Amino acid sequence: MNIKYEPTPKGHELWEVINDSETTQILFGGGAGSGKSFSIMASMILLCLTKPGIRLALCRKNYTTLRKTTMVSMYEVINKFGLRLDTDLKINGSSGNIKFANGSEIIPIELDWAPSEPNYERLQGLLLTAAFIDEVGELVDEKGYNILASRVGRWKNTELSVKPMIVSTCNPSQNFLKEKFYDAWKRGTLPKHLKFIPALITDNPHMDKAYIENLKNSLDEFQLKRLLYGDWDYSNDDLDLFKFQDIKAMYVKNIDKGGELYLSVDLAVSRDNTVGLLFRKDNDYMHVEDIIVANRDISNDQFIKDMMNEYKIPQKNIIYDASGVGNDLRRMFPLAKPFAGNSKVVGKENYQNIRHQCIFKLSKMVSENYVKMYTDKERGRLSSELQAHKRAAVVENRVKVIPKSEIKKNLGGASPDISDCFMMAMILWLKKSGKKQFA
Repeated sequence: MNIKYEPTPKGHELWEVINDSETTQILFGGGAGSGKSFSIMASMILLCLTKPGIRLALCRKNYTTLRKTTMVSMYEVINKFGLRLDTDLKINGSSGNIKFANGSEIIPIELDWAPSEPNYERLQGLLLTAAFIDEVGELVDEKGYNILASRVGRWKNTELSVKPMIVSTCNPSQNFLKEKFYDAWKRGTLPKHLKFIPALITDNPHMDKAYIENLKNSLDEFQLKRLLYGDWDYSNDDLDLFKFQDIKAMYVKNIDKGGELYLSVDLAVSRDNTVGLLFRKDNDYMHVEDIIVANRDISNDQFIKDMMNEYKIPQKNIIYDASGVGNDLRRMFPLAKPFAGNSKVVGKENYQNIRHQCIFKLSKMVSENYVKMYTDKERGRLSSELQAHKRAAVVENRVKVIPKSEIKKNLGGASPDISDCFMMAMILWLKKSGKKQFA
């Protein structure tokens, strides 16, 4: 088999470090568009082809993202190398496992922390030659990384002359990577078994200049410094979407308010309470009149009916979460606005989906003092919920908030129901071609 691999200079450096005798943990990257994912996928395939019988783990925090993005890059490399399905390799459609004709194997693995597996039990018993992690900066902590490190070197390493190792890609982050790799590299104190290979978009000769211009036009200043210029020296405070002083400044008294009355509803699920946000839209301003947490014995539809009757709110001014139990309300309230968080963004902004777009919109409105609170109800809870939202690492050039599971973890397991009402209300402030858009 004759494979023509023309790595970038950084990709070539990575391949050399993978094949040295001393480095067992490699961190590769530091910016978007550097070719880091392609480089580690190519390295994995070359190892599989040259070392028959090895078992490599291909990991990412979230399994869905792993299948939709990382594995797509893997298939791209497979096609580029001219490898043939069913002849050179086989791909299991359900598990995603890749089995090569020579017995080598690539196994997709999720590294996300889960309450049901606090000690990453799914990693126990794995027999791996080596492991590769795409976007390791997404991990919540170092525990999953360390447990995975204990699973490599357990499958024919001596027999196949392959050192036990973990190879990871990253963008600048504030988790364990910074101190473990970047800061030590910058000080010149990295131990011999660790290696950091910085790679920026400017190190990738194959990158289209149009992509660089797109980054400059679509990312804010904070993300631009991280992803284009590889800036690791930012503060954890830079990840905050809502500052305490900005939240405090929302609360006002005796200010004239106008605008049409709306109701945003986070629906009760299981043992949760239905939560309603009563507010007015006055041009650029959001005037919040009340936060209502319903009794658990009141159904979602009855709560909405009661609020409409008490405050004379037209059905068209109701916004509710359309996921899960919200589907049942479409027939009851056909004129209301169902909010589908996974919908595409409004306009051409590069957010993960409309939910993330609305959270960032809310952050901007709060920071610029366009949200006015006329009630102190649930003040402490709202402040905690807003401050639990943080920026997440940009993946595939998509701006995101940390997953809801992490937000709940920051809140001690509680759901951010009140802040979700605020978030859904933001669809009134998203505009496209001069028209309001709903998800």
